[in-house]
Amino acid sequence: MNENSRRFGPWKKDRVLGGGGFGIVTLWKNEEENKTIAIKRYKGDADNLMSDHKKERWSQEVDIMQRLSHPNVVKAVPVPDNMAILCSDLPLLCMEFCSAGDLRQVLNLTKNCCGVIESVLRCLVNDITDAVQYLHKERIIHRDLKPENIVLQEGPNNEITYKLIDLGYAKELDESSICSSFVGTLQYIAPELFLNNSYSSAVDYWSLGLVVHEAATGMRPFLPNMTPANWMTHAKKKSHNDICIYESINKEIVYSKQLFVENHISQCLREELEKWLCLALEWDPMKRGRNVNNQVIIFSELNDILKKKIITIFCVTVYERRSYQIDSATAVNTLKLWIERDTKQSINDQILMLPTGKLLKQDGLVIDCWDPNCNNQNMMLYVYSESGLFLPKVQVNNRMPPLVKWLLTSDTNNQIEYFHRKRVSCEAVFFLRQELELYSTFIEAYSVKMLAIIDTSKELEQLEQHVWADMQQITAMHKLSSESLEYETKLFHEMHNVPSIAKVSKVLTEWTDELNKIDEKLSKLQEELIKIKNRVLRACVYGAQLQNYQEDPGQEEINEFRNLLKEGYECHNLLQKHYISSRLTESKNLKPYSDKNIKKVVYKCLKMCDKALLNNNFNIHLTKLSACEREISTLKDTLIQQEKYIAFNKKEVIKFQLLKQKTIWKIVINLAMQGSQPEKSPSPLVLQESRTPPALPSLFNNPFKPSSNISSAIPIQSPNLFISPKQPSPIPLVVKNGFDVSATQQPLTNSLKVQSTFTERRPSLKDVCLESNSVIEENLSLRYVMQDAIVNFTKCNQSILMDSTALDWDYLKKLED
Repeated sequence: MNENSRRFGPWKKDRVLGGGGFGIVTLWKNEEENKTIAIKRYKGDADNLMSDHKKERWSQEVDIMQRLSHPNVVKAVPVPDNMAILCSDLPLLCMEFCSAGDLRQVLNLTKNCCGVIESVLRCLVNDITDAVQYLHKERIIHRDLKPENIVLQEGPNNEITYKLIDLGYAKELDESSICSSFVGTLQYIAPELFLNNSYSSAVDYWSLGLVVHEAATGMRPFLPNMTPANWMTHAKKKSHNDICIYESINKEIVYSKQLFVENHISQCLREELEKWLCLALEWDPMKRGRNVNNQVIIFSELNDILKKKIITIFCVTVYERRSYQIDSATAVNTLKLWIERDTKQSINDQILMLPTGKLLKQDGLVIDCWDPNCNNQNMMLYVYSESGLFLPKVQVNNRMPPLVKWLLTSDTNNQIEYFHRKRVSCEAVFFLRQELELYSTFIEAYSVKMLAIIDTSKELEQLEQHVWADMQQITAMHKLSSESLEYETKLFHEMHNVPSIAKVSKVLTEWTDELNKIDEKLSKLQEELIKIKNRVLRACVYGAQLQNYQEDPGQEEINEFRNLLKEGYECHNLLQKHYISSRLTESKNLKPYSDKNIKKVVYKCLKMCDKALLNNNFNIHLTKLSACEREISTLKDTLIQQEKYIAFNKKEVIKFQLLKQKTIWKIVINLAMQGSQPEKSPSPLVLQESRTPPALPSLFNNPFKPSSNISSAIPIQSPNLFISPKQPSPIPLVVKNGFDVSATQQPLTNSLKVQSTFTERRPSLKDVCLESNSVIEENLSLRYVMQDAIVNFTKCNQSILMDSTALDWDYLKKLED
């Protein structure tokens, strides 16, 4: 089979992707499996023309590619069996095909003339840094890092992955190979390579810094209008902190420590990259990419930069964007202080809102609102004024790039070099795009505010329904209390002749007065809620009407800005075509380029800015929207207060009902206790006084010689001091001749039962009443028994004192003497 054939089995040659002095890269497609591969092979008889050194380098590149494995390095794949015929003395390099082109194609797009957007830059820098760091760990130096050798692979979800190609192409460099092999790439090689000095992996640091600078700003950092020999002469004189050298429109060489501000990255990232570029673009290769301790930090520093969290805020009142770096401890109040410092908008006048319409809490942390799935996108916040949403009154001149001002004030026929004219055109395109993005962001802020008002309206309706339901509930509770009190009053009037409940009349009067006070409060509260309910309805209807102000507010102005940007792109492309034509033909036959067209577009943009920001109808609509927002906010606060007031009155009604029930039950218990108390018997003392006690015998004939029959006359039984509740035993005291001076007392066993009952279960009111009655009865019985004992002992004592024969008084006198 002919090796020049366009088909090998299912593989069909599609097109040539690129080529060099000896090699060529072609795209092949498998029609059966729908696969694609890129094959790099030598041209025709190039293997006979190549030196042994170049053949060795070719084989070395294939060997390196086949043993590397990294997601940001183009992967080598086996050569299909059907295409083995293409192999000869020089091996084929079969690679995965990256279908989205290379970085040079991306940077050549007119929209990227001032650099790519931040999300693209972050992804690019992250991928290429990982690839270079991986190669260095594998002890491989790329030496030819440039936009043409960075390809793009599109994933299944349209995500872009950046990969390095052409590894090992400049493995060994000498003076001849520099001149022949690096045509068109000398702008990216490190000075030590260009000067044929010894080199190390630091050459890739330099190239990486150049690529990052160009991707961020749209232009190389060191005099891109000059040849390497010329700009290196100036670059050698730069200080460590100089990261850019350019020629002004007045042809002055300017050393700068900052990136061009006409770019599409945030201020925070720009400042961080400026510090990093000082490391990458250090002229001395021994210091390049290293810290003061000679440690390589170029990769770690860049990784730390990409990990930092940056938020972008759009301040509606001043019509500008700002960016701030935050961490896990950044408070919302701190962010407001930063905004006040930069925009002069008072911290008390700021309302911070997320794109979802959610407000940031004053005492919260900014990190709480961070979206971990932002995918290299900065977090966006909108800053509004407490006074409302209005069209900002700002001066366009304050945000106009210097070269655009020069364009508007200079003669359109003024002949300047192509590089300067291109830079003027780039800044004009940047200005057009900036105005489009600013106004689009303002309309987004308006949409977010409208979304917040709609959500607040829904919350207001739900809150109003909730408060009204609470009002109906407390009204029902009050009605129940009123009906209950009416019924109780009716019963009282039917039983007013009962002496035991005569005192309830005063209590009923107090209850009625208290309930009337509550009724008066609830009536006023209900009237107020009806008024609020009507206001809520009107506010929600008004908000819905404002929502239908236009189908797409501001969309007409946005379309006009887009058309102007499109015209700016066309003018920029026309300039580039004119430059290419001037290089292909004699300048005498080519008309000079005029800036008249791009100047007209800029003037149109200025008029469009005035039209958009001085739109009276839209401003009136925003005024109504702000008034509606204030009304909704006021109603929401009012309903919250009413909700608290209803809750307070609800507690009052419940408290009233509980106190009323408690009082009623207390009366019932008292009546029950009075009805269950036994009829009191006459005092035992009275009964005993009516008796005539019998004569008492002499108890003592001799104090030291008791009567022989005392023990028989007075049988004493020792009482059991610890009486078990289960075995009650009386304590009898018997006196001679049958005179009873004691009473029999039953132990109080019921009190112990009551205690055990309470420990076992919670007693009911009925149980408590029964146990209380039992205790009262036992206490009364004990009292009667004690009274009997006192009477008996008193009479016994009197009998002894009155009976002179009862004691031996002579003997007592002898003892006294």
